[in-house]
Amino acid sequence: MISSQDIIAWLVPAPNCPAAEKTISMPENTSRRVPCAGTDFLSSRIKTSLLAGSPPQHALALTFTGQPPRRHGRFVIGTDARHCDIVLPKLEGISPQHCSVGFDDLSRLTLDDFSDMGTQVWYDWDCAGDQRDYSWILTSGYTDGFPSNVRCITVDIQGVRFQIIANDHSSEKEAFAEKVDALCAQSDPDAAQLDALWSESPCTSPCTSPFNIFAFSALPVLRHIVVKGLGENPRDEVYLWDMGRPWEPIIRASA
Repeated sequence: MISSQDIIAWLVPAPNCPAAEKTISMPENTSRRVPCAGTDFLSSRIKTSLLAGSPPQHALALTFTGQPPRRHGRFVIGTDARHCDIVLPKLEGISPQHCSVGFDDLSRLTLDDFSDMGTQVWYDWDCAGDQRDYSWILTSGYTDGFPSNVRCITVDIQGVRFQIIANDHSSEKEAFAEKVDALCAQSDPDAAQLDALWSESPCTSPCTSPFNIFAFSALPVLRHIVVKGLGENPRDEVYLWDMGRPWEPIIRASA
């Protein structure tokens, strides 16, 4: 079992998101799969919708050394199993290498999009819709700045939604800084190393814990609604409807 202090963050499937649950159970992600109930820190911060059948049983862990990233200190997420650290189902709109999670120069955890169709990041109830070639801050690093006051951060990768929960390393700031520096200093693997990683059998040992500067509230149960345009120049627009609060208006999700 990997030490909790080796964990950077968890990706927890959002309520009522079968695609996220499928991602958790995919064989390519076995080595990162951890039980949610196995760590008090994680289980205490997972919030579920009243409409969800049960809380998630497993999450995916991002680690410093147990399963380090393949690309220069950043964990790549996408459908390409040969080059991604977290493999997603091959669904419409998801790129082979869609986005990545890692640290910036201020030791803040960030998510960078480099996909064709874009990614959404929700800070509580605020979201700017699908963004391409964009970077979001997921933690505030060594400061109390944004997003330390955000209660819940949700990443939506073309319908595959995860709550991101980061581990609390506040009790070991110096050791944490050294781990971040070492992670960011990693060089990109060459083709032979990638082939070796691809041929390795996935580890079945469970991991354990990650980064937190916030307490989380109930996640919205979101549905994508396509509104068909009429007239001479019809234009389809995508909106999000929070099924947990169905009486509220839908929110436009794409510019």
